[in-house]
Amino acid sequence: MPIYEYSCRSCGRTFDHFVKSMNSPHAAHCPHCESTDVGRLHSTFAARQGTADNAPGPGPCGGMCSGGTCPMQMDD
Repeated sequence: MPIYEYSCRSCGRTFDHFVKSMNSPHAAHCPHCESTDVGRLHSTFAARQGTADNAPGPGPCGGMCSGGTCPMQMDD
């Protein structure tokens, strides 16, 4: 089952939406404000291999962002 990440254009929050297939007719809606004015985001994933000694740094992108706000940071 694919998991898509969306951003609500009404309230600005991000959320995940589970669908049965890529062509699912079920439209996503914001669980916070119930708006259907949402846009799908380009999601990334990370796989970690090895020991805790080579674990990524803080933040969703493992501390790879340089200055400013991390573009991968999601609001609660």
